Amino acid sequence: MTINKLALVAAISALLSACGGSGSDNPPASSSSSSSSSSSSSSSSSSSSASGPNEYDGEWASCERFNTPQGFATLGDGVTGGADVGAGNHEVGVVTGAQLQNVLTDEQYADLPLTIYIDDLITWDNSNGGIKVRREDVTIVGRTESAGFEGVGLELSHGASNIIIRNLEMRYVPQANGTGDLINLDGRDGAVTNVWIDHNELYNSRQAPEDSGCGLDEDCNKDYYDELVSGRGAVQNVTISYNYMHDSWKTSLWGSSDSAEEDAGRTITFHHNYWHNVNSRLPLFRYGNAHVFNNYYHDVDGSAINSRMGAEIRVDGNVFENVSHPITSQFSEERGFWDVDDNIFENISASGSCPTTGSECRGAHEESTTSYIPGYLYDIMPASDVRDYVLEYAGLGVIDECLDLPEPDGGNDAPAFNTDPQDPPGAWSVFDGELAPDADGSIALEAGGNASFELGGDTDMDYFTVNGDGTIDIDTTSDVNLRHHATLRGVLPEGYPKYLTVVARVQGYNEESRLLEIETAFADEGEAGSRLKTLLRNQEGAVGIQLEDADPVNDNSPDYYDQLDMTEYHTYQISVTMNSATHGNVRIFVDGNDEPVISLLDVQMRAASSAGDNFVRIGDGGGHPYKSKIDWLVWTTESDYLPSDLKGALPEGLGDITGYEAE
Repeated sequence: MTINKLALVAAISALLSACGGSGSDNPPASSSSSSSSSSSSSSSSSSSSASGPNEYDGEWASCERFNTPQGFATLGDGVTGGADVGAGNHEVGVVTGAQLQNVLTDEQYADLPLTIYIDDLITWDNSNGGIKVRREDVTIVGRTESAGFEGVGLELSHGASNIIIRNLEMRYVPQANGTGDLINLDGRDGAVTNVWIDHNELYNSRQAPEDSGCGLDEDCNKDYYDELVSGRGAVQNVTISYNYMHDSWKTSLWGSSDSAEEDAGRTITFHHNYWHNVNSRLPLFRYGNAHVFNNYYHDVDGSAINSRMGAEIRVDGNVFENVSHPITSQFSEERGFWDVDDNIFENISASGSCPTTGSECRGAHEESTTSYIPGYLYDIMPASDVRDYVLEYAGLGVIDECLDLPEPDGGNDAPAFNTDPQDPPGAWSVFDGELAPDADGSIALEAGGNASFELGGDTDMDYFTVNGDGTIDIDTTSDVNLRHHATLRGVLPEGYPKYLTVVARVQGYNEESRLLEIETAFADEGEAGSRLKTLLRNQEGAVGIQLEDADPVNDNSPDYYDQLDMTEYHTYQISVTMNSATHGNVRIFVDGNDEPVISLLDVQMRAASSAGDNFVRIGDGGGHPYKSKIDWLVWTTESDYLPSDLKGALPEGLGDITGYEAE
């Protein structure tokens, strides 16, 4: 095998990372089926004398071949991912997206390369949002038959580098979820470099789900999902190899607009991929340089390779079958270019022309429009061998034996929400609205006895008003800079897990303001801990419920907006399990319904303001006007309850308990 010195170092390291030292020379048999080819074909060639292509004389179908990266990913610092390259590494198995995100951000894994084994299906619901990779030296690899991603993608950004993604099935990510892509590389906040995406199956659907309302509307179906793998901003030295990418409208976009000079300098290699039943963008490539070799394109009804805005693409040793516009420059303010050699074209329906001037070039897929060879040596097979080889060896499950992965240890159970029926709590802490929050005995404690809230913030006057009908008002609308709240400390017991269920009946006023902030903090005495801020809001663009910075790792303040009339009374339930000082499960319920309107599973929560913070607080956290009527507020520390567990079990004498009546 001919390979430059730097690429050889990267190849050996990647072999250690992905193959675990396996000496196997041959991969397992693949279940992929082959397809028939058209009876007529043509080939393109160029007379370039560059020394980039190398005629490989080794065994193509071997673990050595599959575990050796090629292309741009081998340049610069190369790609070793989470391999132990001499100083050790961390290896962790995960079964949920929340676990995956936690591992990616946990300081205990930051000192060494990190290999993460995906052992079950990562979903939007078990991820708390898009999965963000914002560090260096990571391998993410599927280890079990159920390993994959559904409804949620991977987002590489903020300087992510030396990343390997292998052996995963990734599917059905709606545009509304995260970036909307299965794999997204975003270099706008720090260059994303040296990434190898290999032997995965990536797909959406060209028909949106039935409940989307798209029906037969082509534009709606086209826009429901977005890209399979895409990038924008400073993204360099990426190799995308041996992937099966299918059933997609918008498939692989590189560069977000024709005016984004930030996309200049991009370098991406695509090799030995199988593109099937896709419409376009294979890739759509703006600026920079790409290399596309030994890929099989089959059933493409839009355009395959679309070179735009001065991009230069080397296209050699590929097969295009049943493809409209295999190589083109269209819908662009400036033309892109290509250098072609030994490509096979079968049943092509390209039309148009390629004038010497102008921004578009169509129908010239057999002609080079520039001379470009990437700055590395690469092993290439003749185009005549590509179809059968790619059908056999691209995609998921091909490299299982080559990876030589350790068996899951069975000790990584997925954290889960409590969904089993529970006996109701034996006691509650109760604030019933009869007295001012700071009045003696305003709270009846679940442990027995009475207490009162302590007023804090701006205390020049009491902004809580007793109405005399079993309700109180809070009104800080006179000054948006006011902070006024009522706090009871020492609410939760020491140790973990901790449980807290808060139920409150609150009504807003017919004016634009926040209603109420309910803040809970969970620390042990003298120790760091976490807190949760639940905001009830009636402000333009934010009418409903928000958990402020509840998921800081994902820069996420989950919300439930535009579904509730906040001027009416509603009963809000906050159910929390703190599994540790930093991580917990959170669910928000409304009006006694068991379906949560917001849920966070095993989320790394917002840090408490001070060591030892342990309280329930209501009021105005500052910076906004607050006004609402509070009928009652109760809580228990016995468990994390569903509303159905509490029907008929709320304290007596509260008054209206709509949604929580005995069944």
